[in-house]
Amino acid sequence: MSQDGLTYTYEWRHGAIDQVTVDDEGVLVYLSHPINSNSYIQLPYTFNVDAYSYELFNGGIAIDIQSSDNQDVQPIRPTRAIVAKVVVIPSLYSN
Repeated sequence: MSQDGLTYTYEWRHGAIDQVTVDDEGVLVYLSHPINSNSYIQLPYTFNVDAYSYELFNGGIAIDIQSSDNQDVQPIRPTRAIVAKVVVIPSLYSN
């Protein structure tokens, strides 16, 4: 939980996400569905007024949960384990 109480963040650090990935490749992130753990939802998405998103950086991915409700700004804490799938799509960079 962030110091201001507005964001839950999980940082996944992995060498597969390098500067080439950040600059040139495509990355898709999926999380297991909060209710049906047999299915996945692609980020970004909103579930029960909370917005799930991610930020790609050299060395990993930060997954955030934030409230999308201006009246209840603290996000709902997940009550079960969430499984993530990360798909990196290589690309050819040309000028």
